[in-house]
Amino acid sequence: MDDLIKLPSDSSQALNNIRRVEVDMSLRILNVTYLSAMANNSSATFRLVAKPVCTEVNSFFVGSNYSADYLGCEVRLISDASLLVEFTLAFNGSHHLDRLRWHVYDIIEGGTTKHLVRERQLVYVLLGYFMVDIRTNWNLAFDGVEARLTFPVFNLNYSYTLQDQNSYDFRRIATPFCADVRSILTARIKSPFARRYHTCYVTNIRPGPDSISFHVQFVGREWRLLQKMLVYILFDGAREAIIQDQTMKMIGPLIITPYKVDFIIKPINVTSVIPSTPLSSTTTPTTTQRE
Repeated sequence: MDDLIKLPSDSSQALNNIRRVEVDMSLRILNVTYLSAMANNSSATFRLVAKPVCTEVNSFFVGSNYSADYLGCEVRLISDASLLVEFTLAFNGSHHLDRLRWHVYDIIEGGTTKHLVRERQLVYVLLGYFMVDIRTNWNLAFDGVEARLTFPVFNLNYSYTLQDQNSYDFRRIATPFCADVRSILTARIKSPFARRYHTCYVTNIRPGPDSISFHVQFVGREWRLLQKMLVYILFDGAREAIIQDQTMKMIGPLIITPYKVDFIIKPINVTSVIPSTPLSSTTTPTTTQRE
């Protein structure tokens, strides 16, 4: 592999005796035009894509819990299917392949940044300077997806009581926040997720920088449209407020900002997942129709 992590020479023999586990991954690059030379994995054009992809991915794992076992990344194929990049990550040790695949996805998803392009009403995941649609082999059975989001906020008056999810102060923010999220996402005219919405719950309210973290669950297996449009739909649907002669966006009692938004999307079984905080009457799941 061109981008294997370099190991001390005296450890090479020992590594030959350790079980090697490989995880196949893929992603689509959205801001690069496919060229026929990319089909040749020995071409300079191929390496212009493969090397920065693996360099970025390597950086995520060097600082992860898998750093001691991580061997490296190799791009196997770049195909003319919306520029699909197929790559393999190699590890030492006796890792369970399915479990490792989930952890690998989490690490890559956590390492990337998210960029809201308001003019195109989309959210892109950034891997270095590549805009990507991250794919993973979701082989396990699931009937829904969960978006885990963190929004920076401006007007949080933080107190230690917000550490307790059952406290009055926490619920004073969480309940109207999720009520607004529900209202935005079930608006039939603007929201493409109205029939899929299941529930919302707030997990954390943090200071320095002030932010709110919350999970939104949806019925159905489709997730790419969520990745690209969920954040935009929430910000577009948030109510406007004039504060100090500036137009702000609010969800619940909080002024939100689209900058440095963080989110991941994970598969779940919506009928069996129990939220970490009890649902209030305003966040009780709606009647949904499976798609």
